[in-house]
Formats: sequence, structure tokens, C-alpha cells
Amino acid sequence: MVTLVNRAKVSTATTGTGTITLGAAESGYQTFADAGVVDANVVRYVIEDGTAWEIGSGTYTASGTTLSRTLGESSTGSLLSLTGAAVVFVSATAADLAPEKVGTITGTTLDLTSGNVFSYTPTAETTFVFSNPPTTGTALGFTLGLTGLYISDGYDLANAEPPAYGRFSVAAQETNPSGVFFKPDGTKMYVIGSTGDDVNEYDLSTAWDITTASYLQNFSVSAQETNPQDIFFKPDGTKMYVVGSSGDDVNEYDLSTAWDISTASYLQNFSVSAQEASPQGIFFKPDGTKMYVVGSSGDEVNEYDLSTAWDISSSSYLQNFVVDAQEATPTGIFFKPDGTKMYVLGVTGDAVNEYDLSTAWDITTASYLQNFSVAAQETAPQGIFFKPDGTKMYVLGATGDAVYSYTLSTAWDVSAASFDFPTEGYFSVAAQDTVPTGIFFKPDGTKMYVIGASGDEVNEYDLSTAWEVSSASYLQNFSVAAQDTNPQGIFFKPDGTKMYVIGSTGDDVNEYDLSTAWDITSASYLQNFSVVAQDINPTGIFFKPDGTKMYIIGADGDDVNEYDLSTAWNVSTASYLQNFSVSAQEIVPTGVFFKPDGTKMYVIGASGDEVNEYDLSTAWDITTASYLQNFSVSAQESQPQGIFFKPDGTKMYVLGSSGGAVWQYSTGSAVDATFTYPASVEWPAGTPPTAPADGETDILRFLTQDGGTTYYGRLIGDNFS
Repeated sequence: MVTLVNRAKVSTATTGTGTITLGAAESGYQTFADAGVVDANVVRYVIEDGTAWEIGSGTYTASGTTLSRTLGESSTGSLLSLTGAAVVFVSATAADLAPEKVGTITGTTLDLTSGNVFSYTPTAETTFVFSNPPTTGTALGFTLGLTGLYISDGYDLANAEPPAYGRFSVAAQETNPSGVFFKPDGTKMYVIGSTGDDVNEYDLSTAWDITTASYLQNFSVSAQETNPQDIFFKPDGTKMYVVGSSGDDVNEYDLSTAWDISTASYLQNFSVSAQEASPQGIFFKPDGTKMYVVGSSGDEVNEYDLSTAWDISSSSYLQNFVVDAQEATPTGIFFKPDGTKMYVLGVTGDAVNEYDLSTAWDITTASYLQNFSVAAQETAPQGIFFKPDGTKMYVLGATGDAVYSYTLSTAWDVSAASFDFPTEGYFSVAAQDTVPTGIFFKPDGTKMYVIGASGDEVNEYDLSTAWEVSSASYLQNFSVAAQDTNPQGIFFKPDGTKMYVIGSTGDDVNEYDLSTAWDITSASYLQNFSVVAQDINPTGIFFKPDGTKMYIIGADGDDVNEYDLSTAWNVSTASYLQNFSVSAQEIVPTGVFFKPDGTKMYVIGASGDEVNEYDLSTAWDITTASYLQNFSVSAQESQPQGIFFKPDGTKMYVLGSSGGAVWQYSTGSAVDATFTYPASVEWPAGTPPTAPADGETDILRFLTQDGGTTYYGRLIGDNFS
């Protein structure tokens, strides 16, 4: 938009058709600067030179006090060739005073013949097109009102990702992994397995942090072994050893480039069949003079001497140590670098067993000390590895097809091990309830509520960072035991003045009033509504945002039941309407959630350990639901109970009773919509204004008088709500 000011009229001694140098103010008038024109402003000007005249727009430059000239119209039909005795002043023209007429936007194209006032609310990133400008010499000014929108690709389970934590899946490369090894500096990891009969190599961008692992390449060992079980490398990375249970032998490979398995070449093997018919794990003394093989046939560790270090053809059997008192199916073995501790992993106990050796590297001096269970993460552990300083332990498993990492607060002491849960996106509620069943968040994400069946109460948490569960801190609780001793789900009215609890003891919905919004200690029981006619094991509850519909999911009928409320938020006015079966996807449904516009429904359950997503062709009508896709949470939780989404759909929260925790998943991103304008638009500062925020409106003004070759754009209204 052009700048208009009052009483700005000056002389100019400029001659010709070029840029004007502005002179002194005419009598009774003021200079452009005194009138309020600033550097880079575009003004509407009129030049009078004798009887000749010119109307146009120009850019004011404070340095030199000049004004460029873009012709609108003139007495000669072209830019005047000035005589040196002209005057120039700021004035509005007919284009600036044109009556408003609402114009038409088709897609993102503004038809400038249809009007001069346009408004637009985006549905996606927007690139505008200005069409049908007037002919050169005819000025046109128009406004564009833009309403900002937060664009999200959330609510799509295809985008779901768990937080980073001590688990790395190798399933894309191997579905029956059996052995794991790390480069001594922690920047490479190797996994072997019997599905691909190959070694898979991974790079770790952060040493020893498996969440930073990325697959690089593989190397097949099938020509030597079709059931490989474990892998070991010489400390300098120039030799690799594979033990397997089809050949019952150890295979030795040379690597021409250290740690690069693509350069491996087979050299020789050594049979261990005389000692073990099902070898599972292998380990070498750091100097290469001893080799240890553990197996599930003899349930023992076998020790071998190598007369030539690292040359398995020089191996000779020495002695063994039986571990069946601790583990009947050993699968992996590891030693402390000084040989004073031995660790045996197995699938019978799903635990790491720690032994002390009174004589280093002599297994006959081993004595059992203690164990550490990994069953919470993996029920078929296969391989084990420790960081050289003993502060990290890694377990490979064939149930989850993953590597799991643990931190040892005391080096080499497995009793001090703890699984590496996420530092963000995870929060344990076990201190308040060991059987949590339902979850809800305040709409601004600053409060979280968890209900559970061990305490029969609602627990309230404050979140110092909205929607980040790791920032939660326990505040207080409220008992619902007087109404239900097996509460399963919880829901709040959007203003926090009502709370609803569904339970499977009474098979009913209990309604509470909160005299102080969102403060559960101010809750008082009001009334209930029985759902026993539809389900005798209700597990989850949800309401339409206006309170006129209620949805109950249950594990007896394996369906979602829909109810109408004649009085919003009053459960005593509920009447059953219809149901929708989810049994084809989940036979133990535990929670239900709807997208705020009612076009998507999500069901979580403890049979599939997954979230199921449904589309509703008619919003809030469950009979129009159709199954779309699912997302497994089994790697994080084997008994998922509750589900919730951040309102923009970019975060999903899953509550589970096996881990007693809330897991936070990323389910998309959300950003303010951006607007791109034609390249022919010139802006005062050289760049267009920032896009308005969600729900706010900005007003922009545009001017052209050269047939659309150039448009002058300016923000004239900011952040109208």
C-alpha cells in the first residue's frame, strides 16, 4: 500500500524523466520527511510542471532526499521530461479511494477483476497468484485479510514414534538375532542372526548410545554356518569369529580393513562338537590366548587355550564350568577385561548371572554371585556385551528383535543395573498406583490425571512443561472407592468442573462436581449411570466436546457403545443409541479416544498391545467407523490401558499397567501456515511480513499501476483476533 501524508509539497530542480531530487517545502506546506514519510516508503505523488502533470507512485529515499517515479497516468501519456521548475506533492488518487468490493479467491488465485477486498484462511502452506491485473497506467489497490492456522499432520498413527530410550530394533535386518558385539570405542555395533545368516554392521553417531545407531552393511556367513549364534572381534578389528550350532564350530575370518565387515574373508574353523553340541556364545581373553564357548546342550562354559594368539587352529580344550544351577539354557557369555568376573545370559531365567573368578580367566575358580532379570524387556535374551568400563550393559533379544541398554551405577555389578528408560517422553506412576487404568490431560497440557485399580483413586500431577510427561510431579489424589473399587477410565468436562469415572465393579459411570476447576480435592460425588445393559466390563470413557454424546468401550462386548445426553454433561439424561465392534482388531479393548472433530477414533487394547485407528465418515457416529491402521506399543508396554492425544494430534500418550508408566509418542508436527506471494511483490523491508498466528488475522494492502509487473505490498493491520 502507498503512504499518504498531509500537506507534503516541495519544489524540485530535477530535469528529465529520472528520479527526482526533492527540494524545499512550498510556502504553507512541509517536506516529505516533516510530513512523516520515512526511508523506503512508497508514496502516491503528483507532479505539476507548468500545465503538464504526472500521477504515479515512487519510493522515497531519505539519503539524498530522492523519489523514484513509476507512472500511473500523465498529461503526455508518459513520464514527464521535467524542466527544473516543477513541484511534487503527496495526494490520494481515485484508486486509493475506490469503494470496497469483496473479491473472489479460487484455490489460491486472487481474481483482481472480481473486487478489491479479499480474505483467506489456509488449509495448507499457501502460494498466492494475482490474476487479471488492470492495464498499464491504471492503478489498482486491494487488501487481503489472512487468518492464521496451525497446520498439523498429527492424529496419523503412520507418523507415530516412541521417545528415544534404551532399545534399538534390528528387525529390519534380522528377525532372529543371536549375538551382539561393539567396537571398543562404542562407535560400531555388530549383530548376527540365523534368519539372514549374516553379520549386520551399524554406526553409532554417539558412542555407546544405541538410539543413535544406523544400519550400514552386512556380511553373509551362510557358506560356513547356517545357524550362527554369536560373534566376536579381535580388539584391533582385523579378525572376526562366528560360532554356530549347525557346524558346532568356531569360524575365523580376516578383515583387510579393520572393523569393515565387507572386507572379511573366511580363513579356517575349529570344531567344539566334542564339548558342546549346541554352542551359543563365544568370548576371547583380550590377548587372544584363551577362548570360551557356552552352550545349551551341556549348560556349561568350555575353556580353550590357544598356543598361537587369535589362531583358532591352535586351540586345545582345557576345562569347563557348569552353569545349569543358575541357567538351563545359556545363550551368551562375557568376561570383565581383567578376567575376575564372568557373566552368563540365558532364556530359562531371562537373566544375567554374575560369577566371581578367584583366579583370573580360570573358570574352575568361578563362584555364583547374583543375577539381574531382563524379563521386563526381553523374554528370549540371546547376546550380551558390556562397555569396557563396566558402566553399560547391552542385551540382545529374539522376542523383541532388539538391543537393550542398561546403566550400572556400580561398574560390573549387575545388581546395580537399571534399564535406560527415556529421559523425555516417559513418566512412572508406580509410586502412586501399580495398576493404572486411565489417563486424562487438562486442555492446556499443564495437568495430568491417572486413575488406577490398586489405589482406587484419581492421582493429579502438575507438568512444568506443557504436554511433556517427563516434567510431571505428583500433587494429590482423590478416592473413588466409595463408588467403584475397580475404576477403569476417567474423563473431565473441558472447563474442569466435572469429572467422570467408569468402573467395572459397578459397571457404571460416576459423575462428580469440582467446586474448583481441575482440583480433584474439591470433587464431590453427584450421580451415576449404569452401562451394564451394554457391557459388564467397561474399560474406557469419552465425551463429545459439547457433552451431548458419551462413548463407553468394554472388554465384554469388545465394542464401543454410543449414548446421547439430552442435557449436556448430565449422565442421568444418557440414553443408549448404538455400538461398533472392534473385535476384528482387539479382543481386550482398554481405552478409547476421539479426534476433536469426531472424524477419527482410536482404540487401545491389551490383546494386540497396539493402538487401532478408525475413520468416521460421519463425525461422532460410530456406525460409520472404518478401520484404517494400527501402531504397536508392545516394545514399550505389554498391558496398555489408557490413551490420550494432545489437541493438535502431534503427541500421543499411552498408559500401561505392566510398566506402571506413561509413554509419550510423537505423532506428527504442527506449524503456523506460511504464505508465499508472487515474486513481483515489493515489500518495504525487502521481505514479506511473518504469517499470522493460529486464529489471528493480518491485513495486507497491495498496489499496482503497471499491469501487474510490480506490486507494492505492506502490512497495515497486525494480529486481529
